[in-house]
Amino acid sequence: MRVQISIDKLTNAVVQKRQIASDQSRCANSAPHSILAEELVNIAGCSIVTESCSVNKESRDCELVCTEDECTIRIGVILPNSDSYIVNLDAAISEIQNATNDIQNQTILPDYVYFEIIGYDDKCVQADATVHAVNAYIDDCVHVIFGPVCDYCLAGVGRLARFLASYGIPVFTPGGFVYDFTKNKTTCDDEFYMVVNSGLVDHRSFGLLLYQLFARYNLSKSALLYEKSDRNEVGGQNTCQLLQMSVLEELLNINEFKYHDGDMQLLKYSYDEYVKSVIGVDYGITTICASHTNTRKFLLEAEKLNLMSNGEYIFFTIDLYNDAKIPSQPWYDPDDTDENNARAKKAYGSVFMITPYVEAFYAAKNETLSDLRGSILLEGIYDGLMLYAHALSDILSERNESSLVKGIEIINNVLGTNIQGKRENVSVNCNGQRIGRYALTQMNEEQTAFQIVAEYYTGETLQFLTDVRWPGGTDPKDTPTCGYDNSKCPSEVNVLLIVISVALALALVIFSVYLYRHYKLEADLAAMSWKVNWDEIIWLPNRKTRSSLYSTGSLTKRGSLITMQSEADGFSLAGDRQVYTDVAYYKGTRAAIKKLKDVKIEINRSQLLHLKVMKDLSHDHLVKFFGVSLEIPHCCILTEYCPKGSLQDILENDQVKLDTVFRMSLIFDIVKGMHYLHNSDIKSHGSLKSSNCVVDSRFVLKITDFGLHFLREYTAEDYNDTTSHSYWQRQLWTAPEFLRMTNPPRNGSQKGDVYSFAIIVHEIITREGPFYLGDDRIMSSKALPTDNSPGREVATSTSPRRAVSPLLEVRRPHCTLNCDNCNAILEDRFKHLKIVDAVRSGSDAFSQPLRPVIIENTCDDEVASLMRRCWAEDSADRPDFTALKNTVRKLNKEYDNGSILDNLLSRMEQYANNLETLVDERTADYLDQKRKCEELLYQLLPKSVALQLITGKSVIAEIFDNVTIYFSDIVGFTSLSAQSTPLQVVDLLNDLYTCFDSVIGGYDVYKVETIGDAYMVVSGLPERNANMHAAEIARMSLALLNQVKTFKIRHRPEEPLKLRIGMHTGPCVAGVVGLKMPRYCLFGDTVNTASRMESNGLPLKIHVSGDTKAVLDTFQTFDLECRGEIDIKGKGKMTTYWLKGESKRFENNSSTTIVMRKDVVQNPIYKKDITIPNNISSDNQEKLDESGVPLLSVTSNEYHH
Repeated sequence: MRVQISIDKLTNAVVQKRQIASDQSRCANSAPHSILAEELVNIAGCSIVTESCSVNKESRDCELVCTEDECTIRIGVILPNSDSYIVNLDAAISEIQNATNDIQNQTILPDYVYFEIIGYDDKCVQADATVHAVNAYIDDCVHVIFGPVCDYCLAGVGRLARFLASYGIPVFTPGGFVYDFTKNKTTCDDEFYMVVNSGLVDHRSFGLLLYQLFARYNLSKSALLYEKSDRNEVGGQNTCQLLQMSVLEELLNINEFKYHDGDMQLLKYSYDEYVKSVIGVDYGITTICASHTNTRKFLLEAEKLNLMSNGEYIFFTIDLYNDAKIPSQPWYDPDDTDENNARAKKAYGSVFMITPYVEAFYAAKNETLSDLRGSILLEGIYDGLMLYAHALSDILSERNESSLVKGIEIINNVLGTNIQGKRENVSVNCNGQRIGRYALTQMNEEQTAFQIVAEYYTGETLQFLTDVRWPGGTDPKDTPTCGYDNSKCPSEVNVLLIVISVALALALVIFSVYLYRHYKLEADLAAMSWKVNWDEIIWLPNRKTRSSLYSTGSLTKRGSLITMQSEADGFSLAGDRQVYTDVAYYKGTRAAIKKLKDVKIEINRSQLLHLKVMKDLSHDHLVKFFGVSLEIPHCCILTEYCPKGSLQDILENDQVKLDTVFRMSLIFDIVKGMHYLHNSDIKSHGSLKSSNCVVDSRFVLKITDFGLHFLREYTAEDYNDTTSHSYWQRQLWTAPEFLRMTNPPRNGSQKGDVYSFAIIVHEIITREGPFYLGDDRIMSSKALPTDNSPGREVATSTSPRRAVSPLLEVRRPHCTLNCDNCNAILEDRFKHLKIVDAVRSGSDAFSQPLRPVIIENTCDDEVASLMRRCWAEDSADRPDFTALKNTVRKLNKEYDNGSILDNLLSRMEQYANNLETLVDERTADYLDQKRKCEELLYQLLPKSVALQLITGKSVIAEIFDNVTIYFSDIVGFTSLSAQSTPLQVVDLLNDLYTCFDSVIGGYDVYKVETIGDAYMVVSGLPERNANMHAAEIARMSLALLNQVKTFKIRHRPEEPLKLRIGMHTGPCVAGVVGLKMPRYCLFGDTVNTASRMESNGLPLKIHVSGDTKAVLDTFQTFDLECRGEIDIKGKGKMTTYWLKGESKRFENNSSTTIVMRKDVVQNPIYKKDITIPNNISSDNQEKLDESGVPLLSVTSNEYHH
């Protein structure tokens, strides 16, 4: 099929919500008079977030490529192939063919554009639709998809369209009724970004229309009914159920909205019983989604029970399309009796129908849209192809040559567009949703037909076209006044007698209840159930333990005054320790003991009443009050003991991991506890802070330290000591209005508790302690927040403030330190004081009140907004805990919906995960320390010997037949030491041996020990190396001799260092000696002879024994000079030799390669990295060849003898 078109490029502004005249291009820069300014959506706003999607990707062979001669578009249609569905495969293909003919007739696309249609039967089953989508994308290489119309099928196809294809496959559907397909498509990464709702209907618009209608007339109750099996021909099973869910989601935005919903087919009683027991008693408003036939049956039952007689009952029916036999007279059924038709007409007088505007328009004219039922749903297929054609036309008109047409480009051109559709203008907003038009209809005044009384555009305000005639002549009520049987409105005959009788009976009951409660109260007061006998308290062992919780490692911050002792065989979140409190058993239950001063306390009647209230308080999130002991000297308060510790301790323990669900659960526990407390006789807490929130063994957070203020003034803590750190710390949770009072009430206020709650929420979110200001230091007077949203960031204030608070000047302790840093020390000690002073000062004309900083991306915007409202400067602006409970419940909906058992199991799982993470961290630390210890042991002992010691084996001395031992010392070291300080001698030896250690690392040798200036090395043990030991020691000696020539003494750089070296080859025994500080030692005459070789040598010479020379001669590379016979102590006459160097290139059987660079190469070294100390001169470091081999020589004019 070929079509031709040439069309100008569309403009950049888009009309989102109203029908636009056909002569306007896409989103004209100015809206017509009927369009509100806020309804305009700048197309640039849609394209900015999608530019990142248009990246260059490797295209598939089947991507849509349009040349100047050919452009074939493969259309995939995924719909059920059954006439039981309105939008089926055959009907949709017919609509597509009609659309392609109109595209050709209107010349929207060039004549070289062809369409190829491929159909897939999804049977309205999600699995089938998904499989067909994969086949369409991969095997058939379709370029655009039309359908599915069933929501569950569309979900799978829409996700695949976004993520499977290279550039995305556009999906146009008359379905997509639920809100998930159109909400908040802010970026191209949204899962349904490629889905465009081209149909005239979506569920959410029905809900928004009803929401505005209910809000207009203050309706907050409704019965919501649906027939699950009805309207399946529109979007498959559950169509009406999904619609009612969308409607309910919008109606729940009404404050305290109440509803009763259910499937009419699953009701456990018939229609008439349901009307009598539910609607007739409690609900004046009923919303119905069902077929016209079932709706008419239900209304007939309601009329039979006289629900239509007094105008107290209103019925709203939601019709996706009008399937009445006579559209303008839905009450009439030619196949029913005249009596029933008359009754149905009366019933429909209380009915308001909500339908697509097109259906209502033609129904009012008593016309049908088409012979095909629900034809407006099929128009979404036609209009979808028109949207695709216009978008493709825009893309092709901007290109002059063959190019790839990306699916994402099609979507970007469709978003915010406006075209002429089959019946009316088609406008698409930036969420890919078509702007729908809906109508509210009721029976006209003549009772002859239904007429349109209001119209609604998607996302706009409901517009009333005429006055609504409510049944009964008054505005609707959500609760019937009298009921269908007038049972709520008795006759006036016996009203006076009934009223008098009821009044007398009620007065008698009230008086009886009063007497009973009075005597019961007096009995309870006299019983003093709160009084604790000291003998009933059983103290736990080690009750005086005062080990700090923070001695366990990472915890270095302050701790709360809360016990954190674990259960008998368990763990606490912060370790099995107590922190500054006592624990005892009281009547078989562990209790926390708070000591009171040993003074006589007199209790008056009001305090007795307060103690009784405290004893009677019982809530899952309040600590249970056991009682008080007033026996001197054992005065104390007993409360429930929570072994997991305080919230403050948990938050400051970095080892405890808290995910978002756990944190929100803790916040919700606080809200529930405070909500109960505020609604009790206690009224307020007065000292709410994180250390007064404790966690029990079931991970339930509970509030403690509330009430009993007349007793808490006798506690050991001095609450009024302004010189203490804890005093100013407690003020961080105090509301500013109390900070400004000279004597604030001990019980605080409810609004003050809300402020404290906000600080605790901030602690939970940031885990940075109370009143975190962005860093861990006190802000100066010039760093107070001044932005319009206190708490979001810290800004600089221009408001003049005193550098030091008057409180700091008057109340701080006298500084006795005679130093310039005295004031800085006090400022650090009382770092909380300046924060409290700034909060007390409040705001002025130049700044906002100081509040904690909310770090970006640490919490949701809803949580940040909640904190700001709770710590508002004006207490009247803070919400109460009733409102907070509803707010936090919504934030915590996923966690709160579960049962109590699910809640507990989730917390236990979180705790187990924390323990698992802690064990993993401790195991990793152990393995790291073990590795370090082993590495240190390998530095002290040979690895083979160390491994034996690690495994617990004893090290047996071992005989080695042939090894070569090296000895060296510094000539003149004694006189040099006498002329140097001990520290200089240490630095000299450390520099020298560091240099030596870096050299010997390149050879197969083992460093035995260093004693003073003596250096001992051996080769051939503990790992045997045949005869290579002599060559290894010889080459190492040549290298060390060369290094020492360039070595600079740090404190005497001009004085040369003279090294004397001796080496000998022979047998020896090696083993570990001793248990304390074990050493690997060598024994045998070979050791003594090697030492004699060194002591009888000369400076800067390598003295070699005859045995060593014999082994070196086998290599035929070493240059040895005979010294002659000398007298060796203990050995007699010995012929010895001088080692001069190596004389030619040599390749041996080992992995060592010696490279000769001159006639005489004195320093062959392995080709491996060697660390050269800093005090080695640069001249020596530069003597390297291109492979990194040092070119060194033993001989030197300066030291040659």
